[in-house]
Amino acid sequence: MIKPDLFQSRKGIHIKLDKATHTALRTKLFLHNLTMQEFFDEFAKAYVSGDARAVKIIDTMVLRSMQFHIEGKKEVRKEKRMSELDAEKLYDLISSNDGVTSGSEGKDEDVD
Repeated sequence: MIKPDLFQSRKGIHIKLDKATHTALRTKLFLHNLTMQEFFDEFAKAYVSGDARAVKIIDTMVLRSMQFHIEGKKEVRKEKRMSELDAEKLYDLISSNDGVTSGSEGKDEDVD
């Protein structure tokens, strides 16, 4: 079956923000009657079109990333991402009923 969004000219992304940043951003955008979709779409368009303000933000991020790497902090960030990823996988395994549960002793069970 062909997905209906296959022929649309838009692509979806998924990002994670810490809760405080997410709440603050959503609140500020709400006050201006804007959605997060509109916000990220507008910034992406500004950056790819070469808008000086957006390019400066990305350049600042690149410099910060280089400083982390030079100071050896890059490894700490990678470890944090891995531990978050491991926790996420563990949560997914626990929340899915695909694993062995007590009393099933390895028998496959269909769960609706």
